[in-house]
Amino acid sequence: MRKKEKRNYKKLFLKKFLIALLFSLFIVSAVDASDMTSTNFIIRDPIIGTGGSYSTSTNFKMFGSGETLFTDAISSTSFLGHFGFLYYPYVVVGTLTATPVGTQVDLSWGASTAGQGWSVSGYKTGIASVSGGPYTYTSVGNVTDYSYTELAPGNYCFVVQTLDSLGYVIGISNESCATVLPVITFDLDTSVADAETGTPYSVALGIITTTDTRVSGSTDSINMIIAESDTNAAGGMAVTVRNTNGANGLV
Repeated sequence: MRKKEKRNYKKLFLKKFLIALLFSLFIVSAVDASDMTSTNFIIRDPIIGTGGSYSTSTNFKMFGSGETLFTDAISSTSFLGHFGFLYYPYVVVGTLTATPVGTQVDLSWGASTAGQGWSVSGYKTGIASVSGGPYTYTSVGNVTDYSYTELAPGNYCFVVQTLDSLGYVIGISNESCATVLPVITFDLDTSVADAETGTPYSVALGIITTTDTRVSGSTDSINMIIAESDTNAAGGMAVTVRNTNGANGLV
């Protein structure tokens, strides 16, 4: 009788063990990993497991995982390969805006942020005469604005590169384009002696037109007019001085 009870006990134990084993296998097989996505890519089922942890302090960030990740590095003469999801850093770049002001274009952009091994050390601005480049780059330091001055009339396109602590490019902003219009700036100085007046007459035109621009003064017996001019137009400029009766020069 006792032998029969022992056999029944063993059968019951084995039955419960097999049920528990099959149940655990079913649960494990039913758990899916979460996909990792971005704007242009998706990584399917990167890992299956119990998840991980993430914590921060004033100066550090810590990433933890409950699994054995495939994390390693392999190097050759020219390349270094890192493996494992915790190896890869990220960067978020700000939006670039280009604003034309006279003969210059003012650039402004939001500060880039980086993490998991990358840090932002500065920026390079690029300028091109056509959309898409090629661009000519200038190192501007760790700032969020820069101006290109004394530009000839035409269309210009700009981008901003984000640099890491080693000076490598880790991010590129959107392209922003602006049009610089022809500009004339000239001074007409009137005097009764061989010297310029302290307050010259200045006229700045945003767009070159055929409209006359007249300058008059209150000084009698003017014996000298000094004309100073500047323009970004390729063909140059001419300033004609006439007195009130329409004749050239002084009366």
